[in-house]
This record gives sequence, C-alpha cells and structure tokens, in this order.
Amino acid sequence: MRYRHEEPLIRLRFLDPTFQAESGFPVADFALPAPAFRTLPITGANVVVTENRRNFLALPPIGKGVAVFGGGNAIPLLAGARWLSESQLHYWGDIDRHGFAILGQMRVIFPNMQSLLMNLATLNAWKSLAVPDPSRPPTQDPSRLTLSEREALEQINASGLRLEQERIPFQAVCTALKEVGLLVS
Repeated sequence: MRYRHEEPLIRLRFLDPTFQAESGFPVADFALPAPAFRTLPITGANVVVTENRRNFLALPPIGKGVAVFGGGNAIPLLAGARWLSESQLHYWGDIDRHGFAILGQMRVIFPNMQSLLMNLATLNAWKSLAVPDPSRPPTQDPSRLTLSEREALEQINASGLRLEQERIPFQAVCTALKEVGLLVS
C-alpha cells in the first residue's frame, strides 16, 4: 500500500457573489490543495493576497474580487497559477521586514504584483499603532520594491518598529481600496 502525500491547502474567498456565480463556484470561501488552486478556471479577477487571516476575512466586497490567504509562506504554492498571472494582483502584508521580503519574493513570480497599504504614507499615517519588531531581519533585496516601499522599509529598519496590517483602521483600508480602484463607493 502506498500512502498519498497530503498537499498544502490554499484558502480562497470570493468578494463578489456575481463573479463567484459567473465563475461557476457554489461556495464563496473554501480551501483546496495547491495543485488544484493553480488550475482554477478564474479569469479577470481583482485578487488581494493577504498575510493575515483576520484581514482576509474582513476584506469588503470588491467587483470581480478574490481574496487569497497566503499566511506569509504560500509564495511557492502560488507559483504556476496562470489565472493569478492574468489577474490584477495586490499583496497586503505587514509593514515589517518579513512583509517586504514576501512582497519582493512575490514579485519574482508575479512581476505585476502591487502592494496595498505597504508604503511610507501608510506607515507615517499610522506610526502611532506600530510596535517593536523583535524579529531578525530577513535578507532583503529592495530592488523589487517601489521607492515608497523602500522608504518605509528603511524607516522600520531604523526605528526597530513594525506596523501590523490588522492594526490599520478598517476605514483607512476601504479608502486605500478605493484609491487603487478596487472598491467602488
């Protein structure tokens, strides 16, 4: 007898019931093995990959929206998902060393990946909510970060702080989603 290898699961949540129905999915929130995730028949999606489960669950309705819970370690699992390459992609991670490392690694696989709320303006606006970052910094390759992302990374490196995404007020999240065209009124 040969035992099957258990594939890691990736959680996905449709943020638009109409898009969910048009895409042929009977449920809005589900997890499936990584190989099946990579072959999903989804086209033209507005995808938000989150590092944090709370934010994954809190994302508001977005036209043609799909949330993917990355958990910070799903980068290799997402690679090869053609439907992601053909989607509008945003990554919403913590403003910390690990969040920017994940964003940079995501851009190796998905060069069109945009960040959400991971810039100097967000850090400056909500710096009072930042906490000390006890982690050791991962090796950084800032070449895949935008200028504002690099400036935020430099500021957190200098201050020893981190701004966890779930600390940012929900209204600020909705405003940011509107600014990038994902949330309509």
